[in-house]
Amino acid sequence: MKYTYQLHKGEKPTHALYSREELERLTTLQLRDICKTEKIVIGVAYKLDRKYIIDTILKYRGQQQFEYIDFYSEDWNKEVLNKLKKHLNCISSEKQFSITARIAAYLDNDITADDQYIVVTDKKYGGNVLLLDEQKNVCGIWNMIQQNGQNFLINNYRMMKSDLQEAIYKNYSLGFLDEATSRAFYCYYYGLAKLQPIQYNCYTKTIAELLISRTKEISTTLVIDFGTSNTALGAYMDERQYPEHTQKELIKRGIQFDSIDKIKFETVNENDEKIFVETFPTVIAVKDCSNEQNIAYRYGYDAVYTTARDSFSGKASVFYEIKKWVNNYEKIEEVYDEKGNIAFVLRKEILKQYFYYIIQSAEQRHKCKYKKLHITSPIRQKQQFLDMYTEILGEDYTVSTITALDEGIAVLYNSISNQIKNKNFEEKEQYKALVIDCGGGTTDLTSCIYDIEDNKITYQLDLKTVYANGDIHFGGNNITYRIMQYLKILFSAYYQKQKVPFIGELFHTSSTEIYKYIDEFGKNALYEQLEKQYDNCENVIPTQFLKYKQKDTESYNKVKSNFYFLWNLAENIKLDFYKNTNITRTIFHKQGIKKNENDTKIIAEQTWKLNVILKNNTMQLITDLPEIVINKQEIDFLIKGDIYGIVKKFIEPLYEQDLLQDYSFIKLTGQTSSIDLFREAMKEYMPGKMIQTSGGKKTAQHYKLSCVEGAIQYENAKKIGLIAPILTDEVPITPYQLTTFTYNDTEVIMMSSFEKITKTYGFVSKNIDTEKIDLILKNQDGVVLHTYQLTILPEELQQTTYEQTSEEYADKILQDDIDNIVDDEMKLFTFSYGDKWGFCALPIARKDGQLLMGEKRYFPFESDEWEGSFFDGTK
Repeated sequence: MKYTYQLHKGEKPTHALYSREELERLTTLQLRDICKTEKIVIGVAYKLDRKYIIDTILKYRGQQQFEYIDFYSEDWNKEVLNKLKKHLNCISSEKQFSITARIAAYLDNDITADDQYIVVTDKKYGGNVLLLDEQKNVCGIWNMIQQNGQNFLINNYRMMKSDLQEAIYKNYSLGFLDEATSRAFYCYYYGLAKLQPIQYNCYTKTIAELLISRTKEISTTLVIDFGTSNTALGAYMDERQYPEHTQKELIKRGIQFDSIDKIKFETVNENDEKIFVETFPTVIAVKDCSNEQNIAYRYGYDAVYTTARDSFSGKASVFYEIKKWVNNYEKIEEVYDEKGNIAFVLRKEILKQYFYYIIQSAEQRHKCKYKKLHITSPIRQKQQFLDMYTEILGEDYTVSTITALDEGIAVLYNSISNQIKNKNFEEKEQYKALVIDCGGGTTDLTSCIYDIEDNKITYQLDLKTVYANGDIHFGGNNITYRIMQYLKILFSAYYQKQKVPFIGELFHTSSTEIYKYIDEFGKNALYEQLEKQYDNCENVIPTQFLKYKQKDTESYNKVKSNFYFLWNLAENIKLDFYKNTNITRTIFHKQGIKKNENDTKIIAEQTWKLNVILKNNTMQLITDLPEIVINKQEIDFLIKGDIYGIVKKFIEPLYEQDLLQDYSFIKLTGQTSSIDLFREAMKEYMPGKMIQTSGGKKTAQHYKLSCVEGAIQYENAKKIGLIAPILTDEVPITPYQLTTFTYNDTEVIMMSSFEKITKTYGFVSKNIDTEKIDLILKNQDGVVLHTYQLTILPEELQQTTYEQTSEEYADKILQDDIDNIVDDEMKLFTFSYGDKWGFCALPIARKDGQLLMGEKRYFPFESDEWEGSFFDGTK
C-alpha cells in the first residue's frame, strides 16, 4: 500500500486513472468535475447519482485493482491450502516467466519489494501466487505486486505452511494465476464464495533454489529515538552477526556492513512517487476493535494517510503525541474503529503495539531477531521513561537502563566520537557543553561536563549531565499551530469576501523590531492581536471540536475535520519552507503554475474541504480553494517571536550571570532547531562560532536522526571496547514551585524553584479532619500551571511508630517536624521521590497521643492531563 504524510498533492492530469477508494471520498460536485475533465458524459438524470457517476468513471478511467490474499486466518489457512490442490490444473510455463534464481524465504520474516525478487513476464496475471512443492501441494500463498513498472514477489510469512522444514529446495515452483482465478481464490480464502467444481489453471515456474530458514537472534542493540511527532531507529550492522546467506540478502538490499543502518519506511512524496524515509510518525489509529482481545491498528504513515483520506472526520480513534502518556500509561482509553465498534484498552497496550510494529519493521529489514533495545529518553523524565519502556517491553526484550543515554547526550556523543576519532582532545581536560534539544513537542536544555582519558586499554569517558531547564509547551507542534492560526485568519476573511489581512496587520511591531518588542513587553503581548483575531474566526471556521462533542455527530465531525485539515496543511507548509528546499511561496490555486516558477509549491487538493459558517449560522461545505499566496517571509515573521522567546528563556539567565563563556560549545539538535531563526536568535547572546548544529546537512530529518546516530555510535563503541563510559546524571534543578494555603489563606511554599530536586521539602499544618487539600504548581515566573487535588479520608490514617517513620522517611522528613505534631493536627509533607521527575505527598497526624500516617501519593510534575495537547479539541 502507498501511504503519505503529504496531504496536498497536485491535481491529476487528464487521462489519469482513479481508484474507487479515492473517488468515494470526493463530493458529487468534484466527481462531476472529473467527468468534465476526462470528457465522460453523464446524463442529466444521473448528475446527482454518486454511485452511477463513480461506476461510470471507473468503467472508463478505473485503476486495475488486485485482491491480495495477505491477511492470515489462523483457523482457515491450513485447511484452505490443503484443499486447493484438487482444484489446480498445473501447466508448466517455464518460458513465460523469468524470476530470480535464488529465493530466500523466512518462516518468521516477510518478503518485501526491497528483497528485489523480480518477475518478468509479457502476460497479465493476478496478484496471488502459489508456492508449490514437487508434488504440487500448496505450501503457501505469496503475492505479486507492481511498482514502478516492475513485478515483485512479496509474502506474509504466516501465509506459508507452519510445518515447512528449514532446508534448501531445488524442485519447488511458483504457481501464477490469471486474474479471474486469483480473484476466485481470494473470495474462497476469506469465505466470500465457494470454488466452482472445475479445474483452475495454474502456470508454474520452477525456482532454481529456494532457501527456507528462520532469522537469527543477534546480540546487536537496536536503538530507538521515540519522539513526540516522529520516531527513528537503527543499528550498527556487524556482519559477524549474520549467516552467509543472510549477508548476501542484505547486501542485495543495499545495506552496508560495518556502518550504521537506519530503518526506512515507505511513503509517497507530493508527486505521488514512492519514497523511503528514515523517520516514522508517532501516530497510531484503531483499524478494527470488534475483538477487544485482538485489536488491529494502523501505524505511522498508514494512520496519517487513512485519517486524511476520510477528510479527518472518520469514526476511528487516532492518537497523536502518545509519548506524553509516560506519567499516565495505565489509563484506559475508550476507542472506536472505522465501523463504529467500541472497545476499552490500556494506554500501555497501545504503546506496546506501536513499539512492536517499529521493532518488527527493523527485524524485517535486517532479517534478524533483536533482543536488546536502547531507547533514548528526555533528561528531565529519564527514569519515568525507562520504567515505562521496561514494563511495556521487558517481557520480550532487554531494555538498556544503567547506560542508557538521554536524547541530548546521544546527540552530543556525535561530537565526542569525532573528538576521539580525530584525537582532538586534551587528556583529562574538562569540556563543558550546552545542548538545546527542540523536538516536536518539547524543548530541553542540558548542561554536561566530560573528559576523555587514554588509559592504554580504552578511552575512559567520564560524562556528567544535569537537566538545566526546559519547556514542555514548546516544540515543532507550536510552530505548526502558529501557522494554522494564520491560515484560519486568512481563510476566514477570504470566504467572507473581506479584505485578507497582511501579516504586519496582526502585530503591533515590524519584523525587524520583534526582539526589542519582546524584551520590553513580553512574548504574549506580541501575539495578543493575532490570538484575538484567531478566536474571532471560530465563528467562521470552527475548529474547537470538543465543544461539539455533546451536539449532533455531523457537526462534531465537521469541526473536527476543519481542525485536522488546517493542522495538516500548516504542517506541510512548515516542512516545505524549512526543509532546505527552494520553496519560498505557497499558492492555493487549482490551475497550477508555469514550470519555470520553481520556487513555488502548489497546494492543489481535489479533496479540499472546509466547513464554513456563512449564512443562517449553519456550516456550509466549501471545496473551492482560496486564491491566496503565502511566502516564507510571512511565516518567518509569524514564528520569529516564538523562537526568540524560547531562546531568551533558556539563554538569557546564563548570559546575565556571565556563564556562557564557561561552555566549550553549544549544540542545537531536534527537528525544530533546523529552522535558521534559532541560530539568528542565539546570536543575540553569543558568537555564531560557538553554536554547533548536527552536521553539514540542515534538513529537519537530519537533526532528528542525529540522536539515533549518536546512540548507535555509543553502543557500538562500548561493544568493540573503544570507550569505557562512566555516566553520571547529576541531581536536576526543579524549575517549579509548589504551594498551598493554610486555613486562614496564608500561602505556604511546599517546594521551592531553582533547588536541587532532592533538597525540595516542605509541609503544611491542617486540622486532622481535613479531607481535601489543593497543591498548586507554578512556573519560575509564578504562573499557575496546575492544581493537584489531594483527598485524605479519615480511615486512611493508620497507627504508626517513630521507628517506622524514621526507617522509611529519615532522609526525606526532619524528625523534629514529626515530633512537634500536636493532637488533632495533621501535617502534609512533600518531598522528592527517587529519580522520578515529581514529588510525593505524605500525611502524618496525631490523635489522643497516637501517631498516625496516611498513604504516600506520587504526583508527576508533568502529565498529559494538565500539559494540554494540540489535539484535545480546544484549539
